[in-house]
Formats: sequence, C-alpha cells, structure tokens
Amino acid sequence: MDHIGGDGMGTVYVDAGVSMDLASSETKTFIQSSLYITGQVSFPQTVYAEQTVTMAGNVIGVEHWYSRGHTKLLFSGQSKCTVGPDHRGQYFFNTFTGLSDSKITFADDNYNSTGGLELYLDTLHLEGRSHGYVNRSCSVSSRVLEIERGASLDGVGRGYGVGSGPGAGCTNWCGSGGGHGGSGASCTGCSGCAGGAAYDR
Repeated sequence: MDHIGGDGMGTVYVDAGVSMDLASSETKTFIQSSLYITGQVSFPQTVYAEQTVTMAGNVIGVEHWYSRGHTKLLFSGQSKCTVGPDHRGQYFFNTFTGLSDSKITFADDNYNSTGGLELYLDTLHLEGRSHGYVNRSCSVSSRVLEIERGASLDGVGRGYGVGSGPGAGCTNWCGSGGGHGGSGASCTGCSGCAGGAAYDR
C-alpha cells in the first residue's frame, strides 16, 4: 500500500510478529489514521504522520519523520535503516520534526538515562506551537536542536513525586540531599535524617 488513509478516527494495529511494507516503491508516505506498531513496519525514507503514531516495535527505513499529529517513541521500540540486529530503545533518524501544533512523546520505562531511550539524529526540530514531552528519561544525540518560539520540550511533572523514587532523601522540615552516583547529604538537627541512597553507578 502507498499510504494509510482515513478520516483520522481509526487505528491500524501492527501486532508483534506481523510485518508491513508501506509505500515500498515510493520516497514518501502519509499516515492519516492512527498507527500502533508492536510488530515491524518498513517505511520509505520520508514519512508525514498526520495522526497518532506509537512506535513500540520495529520501524525500518525512515530517514525524515514529520509529525503533524502525536508521535510516541517508546523504549520497547526502535528504528533503523535496514532489517538487522535489534537495538531496543534506540532510534536513528536524519531529521525528526514536530510540525506546528503537533505533539511528540519520548517515553522510557525507567528513570535511568544510561542504556535507556536513545535518539540519534542530525536535526531535531520543533516548529512553533509544537510540544515535546520526555516521560521518565531520554538521551538525545543531535548535531542540531531547533526549538522555535512557541514550541516546547519538557519533562515537567513527568518524574518522581516529592520524596519518592531511587535516591530519595527525607522530606521532614530539614530535608536531606538526594542520592545518585553517591549518597545524598544528611540533614542534622532534632529531626535529622540520612541522605538518599546511591543508585545508577
């Protein structure tokens, strides 16, 4: 098939163990219905995603991704140029663009950025009024990062709550330091407590 059409209300599911070739003889395609990938989809080098696309499986062949709807890159998914060894959680694109008014979500399964969700790009571009969200963690290696006025890339409110998560310190009136590569500082006084434990060494 050359593109996924529709009124934007439906969803195409490519389940685990299923492979789909989309516009294999073309240089670009348009996705006009939502697409949920847990299997494998081979795309042409340029894709325009008009609706919600969730990448939880294997994406093959895309070099230039343009999101007009909501694109979600999950840790369980991956993108690569050709069929080959798996590298779950790693996405490779030349350009990845959030078009005006679009949403992009980078969602890892934990808060450890080492060995987690990783993006390798030449250019990550967010046009005006587009919004990028980082859930838990994400590592981005890009030669160019362009965030236009009115666009945003944030992880606000998507981490651990106060006093929770690995390395959390105490939250009494004096509060202690959070741990990470080493233990956090303790607080002293009548309500003294130890700092957060080390993690992610």
